[in-house]
This record gives sequence, C-alpha cells and structure tokens, in this order.
Amino acid sequence: MRVRHQLPRLAIIVLLLCSASAAFAFPSIARKTKLSCATCHSKVSGGVDLTDAGKAYKADNTKVPAASVAGSDYVGSNKCKMCHMKQHKAWGDTKHSKAFAALVSGDSTLQATQAGALGVKLTGSPATNDACLGCHTVGFKLGGYPPADTTKTASFVNVGCEMCHGPGSKHAAAEKADKKTFINIPTTDAMCKDCHTSAMSPKFAFETYKKTGVHVIPATP
Repeated sequence: MRVRHQLPRLAIIVLLLCSASAAFAFPSIARKTKLSCATCHSKVSGGVDLTDAGKAYKADNTKVPAASVAGSDYVGSNKCKMCHMKQHKAWGDTKHSKAFAALVSGDSTLQATQAGALGVKLTGSPATNDACLGCHTVGFKLGGYPPADTTKTASFVNVGCEMCHGPGSKHAAAEKADKKTFINIPTTDAMCKDCHTSAMSPKFAFETYKKTGVHVIPATP
C-alpha cells in the first residue's frame, strides 16, 4: 500500500532520469565501447582513478582502448545483501529502491508528459525503454539487467548497490583483507550526476541528496 501511494510522485522523480543514459556516463561508455570498467579504471569496479588508457580516452574519446581488460561482473543486490544486511535494509527505505516500480506502475499520462519534455520517445512501457533502463536497473546490457537467469531479475532492478559501487563479483570472492581492493567505495558527486544531470535533476545537491538517497549506514567491506 505504501508503494502504491508513492508511485505518482516517484514517477516524476524517476522519469527525470530516463534520458540520462545518453549522457557521458561511465556505464554508457561501457555499453558504447563494449569494454569493461577495468579497461579504463584502476579498480575492476570503476571509480575515480583511471588507467593510462582511461586517461587517454577521457582526454580524447576517439582514443578508444584497443581491447577490454578482464574485470569484475555484476552479481546483483541480493548477493550484496548476504554480507551487508543493514545497509541493504537502509537502502530499502530510499527512493532508489523503488525506481523500477515507478516505470512499471506509474501513471501513464504523467509518464508520457515527462518523456515528451525530456525528448524520450515512449512506444510502450518505460520499463522496456533503453533510455530509462540505463539509470533504473543495475548493469544494464553490461551483464547485469536483464540477467540470463530470469529468476534473478529482482536483484538487478532499481538503483541498486552496484550502480554506485560498481560490479562486485571479485569483491564478493576476495578474502576479507583484500575486499576493498575490488570495490568502488566512495559515492561522489560526479558519479551521481551520471544520472542526476542538470536537465534531469536541476536542484540536485550532492551533500543533501546523499543523506536520503543512499543507505545511511556506512558499509564495511
């Protein structure tokens, strides 16, 4: 019942992100180049530190790395929950955890109006539109959503753990002492603006939004 009452408001919020996958965002670049995060980022999960190839590409996006570097795979939020139960529960109280529901069940008139304003052409449900899915699912077309095993779909919808922390398979498999090496821990203003662009979230303020948009309990890798 609580989710049903929130959907109209959520529809506005999440549809403001629909066209963000067209922005110069790291996941969008990965989809465009077919290269792993590890190809351009020092950590296999991504992050602010870049490899030489990443620096060259950032300076000149015609200099696409010649080959992909083996990196980490998306495992889904349910896998993260196995070790980070408190953080997952806290995330469940945020709007990010309900982002996909608004695409599926939001008011269709409102969706059409918002999509038109954003220049997104809807020929069906926003939940099947690539321009929306890039910011409303985890690892869209990067080995995350849609998963080959459809029983795991629920683990890859919404703005889940790996949307901020990067693909987590190597983090999950690593020994405890090495886990920090394989995951992107800090959430940065630039990372959020991959989806919360000025056009989509004109009032976005990182320090304010992070207090309610992410889990309030710090994770301990």
